[in-house]
Amino acid sequence: MPTFACSLPKKKAKAAEEVPTKARKATKPKPPPRRDKIDAAEKALGAARRKHEAAVATLERKLDALRAKQAKERATLERERDAAREAYRKALDRWSARG
Repeated sequence: MPTFACSLPKKKAKAAEEVPTKARKATKPKPPPRRDKIDAAEKALGAARRKHEAAVATLERKLDALRAKQAKERATLERERDAAREAYRKALDRWSARG
């Protein structure tokens, strides 16, 4: 069987210098991304921090007042206990001296 060899002429690749480049229109550079969302988030975060710090300060003042009230109440109760204990001892001494 005969073989047919067909050779087609190959296209030569044009060098980069030979390819005409299209002239691009001068475009404005894109502006940088906006920080609006970051700024708003930082502002909200700062406001939340101030609010939380104020709430903590309020709670600390209330806690200090509660502790002072409790200390005063304990001191009163301790004085009453000590007075009752002293009265009991005196009564016990009088009772034991009778007999």
